[in-house]
Amino acid sequence: MNTMNTSNESRIKTVRDLKELLEHVGVDIMSLEFDFNSLKEKGTCYVVQCICYSDDDSTSVFWKEEDAYKSMIEDMETEITNLQDGGYEFVSSENDTSAEVHVPDSDIYYEWEIIETDIQ
Repeated sequence: MNTMNTSNESRIKTVRDLKELLEHVGVDIMSLEFDFNSLKEKGTCYVVQCICYSDDDSTSVFWKEEDAYKSMIEDMETEITNLQDGGYEFVSSENDTSAEVHVPDSDIYYEWEIIETDIQ
């Protein structure tokens, strides 16, 4: 399975870094209902990264840690429902900052990670 980068290299230091990360993972920042120019103060945000077998990776950014966690769990529950509906047997695990669902002996997997980072 793929592992997510949690090193200091993944730190977002500027609004530009955040925009570049979102664009890198395929987010059309022009379609977001978010005004990047309003980020005038330093602050902590929470990035939820999802890596999955279908290369349909996603990234979401939240101001509140609890919103990031809620989003991660909702996404995980959606994928579990999809796997159950498809008749798959799967293994899942979660903690405060990550979650994983995979089908043993297959290439089907989903991994989520919440990364706390600062906007400067």
